[in-house]
Amino acid sequence: MEMEYAGDAISEQLRNTLADVQLPALRWLADYWLEKRGNRLWPARAELDVLEMRPVLGHIAILELHPRPGGGMPVFKYRMFGTSFVHWFGFDMTGKTLDDWPVPEYRDYLNRSYNEVVLARRPFRRYRRLIQDGRQLNYEGVMLPLGRGDAIEQVMAGQYFLV
Repeated sequence: MEMEYAGDAISEQLRNTLADVQLPALRWLADYWLEKRGNRLWPARAELDVLEMRPVLGHIAILELHPRPGGGMPVFKYRMFGTSFVHWFGFDMTGKTLDDWPVPEYRDYLNRSYNEVVLARRPFRRYRRLIQDGRQLNYEGVMLPLGRGDAIEQVMAGQYFLV
């Protein structure tokens, strides 16, 4: 049985959070997620159409949630790491876990951010400046939960680097 949430405080909070998205491509992704979500907490990954998402695919990472041995917060494994990420960071995380991220400070930030999505059970928008390998990177991003029923199974991160 699907739960319905349209018109309630959760839906209003989601719209307010995602209304702050500034970049048109991220705005499109946030609106697409809201459309696919319908009256539920979040859409399932299977509901997302790669052809519809083609213009933003290079700017998306999808992370699966896996139980952490011994308990605690989940292990995040990159199922997809867009070409824009590879270009800006200089490495590909596809098939690797967030624990494998080579820059400890940014890995810790990402871990906190993805766990925030899981714990708060809602999307987040971020604007951030960071230094990676001596380069300043500015970006705007959204982190959007994906799953079935009441369970978050994946997080989709859309991110655009600003130059």
